Amino acid sequence: ELKRILTFFRKRDLQKLRDLIKITTGNDRQLKEKLLKYIIAKKEINDADGSLYIYGKIEKSKFSHLKKRLTDDVYKVVFIQNNKMLYNDRIPEKKLECRKLLIIGEWLFNKGEGETGKIKLKKALSLANQFSFFYEKIAILDILRINSGMFNKWKEFDAYSKDLDQTLLKLSNGLKMKEYAYRIGLLDNFKSNIKVKNNKAIDKVIENAEKINDETNCSNTRYWYYLMQANYYLIQKDFDTSLIYHNAILELIENQPDVYGEQRLIGFLIGKANIQYRTKKYEDLETTLEECIKPKVSHNSHNEFRYLELAFRLGIERKTFDKCVFYLDQLKKHKRQKISYNNNRVLLYEAFYYFRKGEKTEALSIIGTVKELVKDKSGWLFGIHYLEILCLLDLEEYGQASYKIENLNHLIFRQKNKNIIRIKLILKVIKTLIRYPNDYEKVFNLQFVNIINLKASKDEFYWDPLGFEVVRFDKWLEEKKEGKAKNKNEKFR
Repeated sequence: ELKRILTFFRKRDLQKLRDLIKITTGNDRQLKEKLLKYIIAKKEINDADGSLYIYGKIEKSKFSHLKKRLTDDVYKVVFIQNNKMLYNDRIPEKKLECRKLLIIGEWLFNKGEGETGKIKLKKALSLANQFSFFYEKIAILDILRINSGMFNKWKEFDAYSKDLDQTLLKLSNGLKMKEYAYRIGLLDNFKSNIKVKNNKAIDKVIENAEKINDETNCSNTRYWYYLMQANYYLIQKDFDTSLIYHNAILELIENQPDVYGEQRLIGFLIGKANIQYRTKKYEDLETTLEECIKPKVSHNSHNEFRYLELAFRLGIERKTFDKCVFYLDQLKKHKRQKISYNNNRVLLYEAFYYFRKGEKTEALSIIGTVKELVKDKSGWLFGIHYLEILCLLDLEEYGQASYKIENLNHLIFRQKNKNIIRIKLILKVIKTLIRYPNDYEKVFNLQFVNIINLKASKDEFYWDPLGFEVVRFDKWLEEKKEGKAKNKNEKFR
């Protein structure tokens, strides 16, 4: 635990910790300093080695208590930090400020300094009102109410009681709306084939949420309501309506301090950009990427990585390959690329780039460097095998393609709780194509129903432009068929 926590500390934080340890009395100071030195120096730590290093022998109980005392010091440093040093966003900064004022105010009350304590609590209350910190506000109002009652100030007591009741109602409504937002939002994570339309349970959630939204004038509750609706329509692939709610969320975030957060804002801007990409609103997407997202993302952050991914894929769609090279280079240098999952995604993007340029052999070479995404839960491993098969088919390497299909079949067989209907249909069509190479008319006739379903791109057959099927199969097949027919006509002219 200590090792992980200390990785969040900067040099100045460590110096504050050392300064705090210095005021420790007796032998404990030397022991803490020695333990801190051991933790920082070692890549991996364990209790046995640590105990030997500090005591010269195994002292399990002593070492355990020493770790606890040092951990307490670490958290003391965290608590006394400047709020801006701890958080990058305004809301958590202000929440911590509010909580510190609440703790100090309550302590002053307990020490008999009621007036000074009241000043601190009033400042905390002002922050709680401004940023909808309902939990903190309830605690503050309760302390102020009891204090006013003790001094026979019943008008104040009644006012605090009324405010407390209203706050409890706002908290209850906000929590319930948050629950509804998560109930809808998580459907797409764990039940990808669920039908949300005409589903009685889901209809009831929407009905209850709409009732609360109509009765409540609270921006925090509206935020969760808009998020629920954005996800509800996103799951149904009604992207235009989902975009309306995304824009409503963005307007709320930009204008209401109690829901504003820089990372939250960027997250929804990226969500908006995803919808624009899916609906082929490429000009709007470029504006969102370059004018709204790019100026806000931090260097080497997760959101910057997502921005670069979208910018690259936009370049692919527009065939601005010089920009693709630039964004690929940025992705390769990115700190997040060191994570194996992201590294393999970047390699897949690079292979996709060469595929789109018509350089299939180079694309295959890139795919050969991809490592298995053992813990991949988004289907990108499908994408690696799938793109490899398309490259082999374009190069007329049917034997190798057949072998790779079996590998992909084994992968599909291992998947649970995933929508794999579309990729299974694709493999059926590809197997027929391998059986009758270059006879696209026959392939279309034999796999007519499956190809129609792939083209329709509805429900479980939906093609996700941002998913693992980076090259839409039914379009690729259509182009192959048209190319074959064109070559045939030119031959007989």
